[in-house]
Amino acid sequence: MALVSFRALTSITAGQPVTVGSSGTIYPSSAANLSNAKCIGVALDSASAQGLVRVDKDSIQYIFSGQTAGNIPYLSITSGTIQPSYTAFQTELNASALSSAYLVPLGRAVSSSGINIEIGRPVFVTAPL
Repeated sequence: MALVSFRALTSITAGQPVTVGSSGTIYPSSAANLSNAKCIGVALDSASAQGLVRVDKDSIQYIFSGQTAGNIPYLSITSGTIQPSYTAFQTELNASALSSAYLVPLGRAVSSSGINIEIGRPVFVTAPL
C-alpha cells in the first residue's frame, strides 16, 4: 500500500479521486480536462482547505458505494466523483455539454463498497461515445 500525505487546496471528502496542483496541494479530480484528469489516487480522509489528507495510490479501499464487483470504475467529468462503469462514464459525457474528456480508469471494483485502486493514464475521448 502506498500512502502519501498532502495538504488540501479546497475541501476534500474521503473517497474522492484527487489531483496535485502546481502549489503541491491536492484538489478533487475531474475528467473534463487534462490538468484535472491527472489523478494521483483517492483521498482517505476528509479535510477543509489546508488540512492534511492521506492519499492511497494502490491498494483495496472499502470507502465507496454503488460499485459492482468486477467492473472498472472511471473518473467522472463531475469534480471529485467516480463513475462505476464505462457505460456510466459514456452516458455522463454524452449528456454533458462537453465535446471531449479524458477516460481515466481508477482500478477494479471488488465489492459494492471496495475498489482495488490502480490509477490508469488519462486517454482522450470525444463525444458521442
